[in-house]
Amino acid sequence: MKEELIIKYIQNDLGPDARNKVQEWIAQSEENERRFHELRDAWVAALYSSESAGFNADKAWDTFISKVKSQKKQRKIAKAMKWVSASAAAVAVFAVGLFGLMNNAPEYHTHSFADNETLELPDGSSVTLNEESSIKYPEKFLASQREITIFGEAFFEVAPDSEKPFVVKAGDYRVKVLGTKFNVKKVRSDIYEVYVTEGKVAVFLEGKENEAMILLPGDLAVLGENNESRLAHVGNNYLSWKTDELVFQNTSLHEVLDVLGKHYNKKLIADESIKNQKLTTRFKDKTLSEALNTIEIIFDASIEYEDNYIVVSANSPPDNEKQKE
Repeated sequence: MKEELIIKYIQNDLGPDARNKVQEWIAQSEENERRFHELRDAWVAALYSSESAGFNADKAWDTFISKVKSQKKQRKIAKAMKWVSASAAAVAVFAVGLFGLMNNAPEYHTHSFADNETLELPDGSSVTLNEESSIKYPEKFLASQREITIFGEAFFEVAPDSEKPFVVKAGDYRVKVLGTKFNVKKVRSDIYEVYVTEGKVAVFLEGKENEAMILLPGDLAVLGENNESRLAHVGNNYLSWKTDELVFQNTSLHEVLDVLGKHYNKKLIADESIKNQKLTTRFKDKTLSEALNTIEIIFDASIEYEDNYIVVSANSPPDNEKQKE
């Protein structure tokens, strides 16, 4: 497995197919799992170790990549020359350096790819982190403001404090509130989304608060496209990663499968004979198998499991419209 692919997986920059390949590779052996955790832990340490120079996720990652490539080249040379002792010493130095780096880094919270969790911040605010997301926050907030840094996706419920604004650092962008509920998501390396469910927030590029975009409940802002911000449409299932609930209203089956695929990180395909059939239903706390079983019954369909995708096809000619109320 190429380290570049694993790195993109850690950055959440892969589509469902590529993510599945990495997850399958991780599960193949303890050695693969160990290597994955080494890369992820090193990235987290690098991400939060340069606060004095100003937080910059992309710069931290570039530095990390250079170190990984340099270490890889050095390992090859050491192996070719059979410098066993030198190689062992290099590994020891790297391990000690990584240990020191992580222990000197500011406090942060990180998750593996299989879980999410809600935690309480020092001011009483709460944050729910999506899988492969992390957050950094001080043991005690400053007197002037409450500032945290995230990497990935998180949902915030901010405790009101008119004297101390709550600021989320997401790449080059800042999200500033006094008390509200909102979601911040890294879509790609330079694209972020902010979705507000309650209250009001201001989003802006660092140092340009006077050009802030104000978001109200129901607003979704897309940030980072040519350093511009725009409002976008929000689907019913934007926060499904947090609520574990998917709702469909007269939705075509191919759209339903697309949403399910993103939610469960699996590629789902609807056969031409059935893809335009409509579905109205709600899945709450369901596994992918349970959701597909419901679809199988409603549409009299068959489910075929291939290596990297799942196909839903009709057993018999479908009605013009078939749905579950």
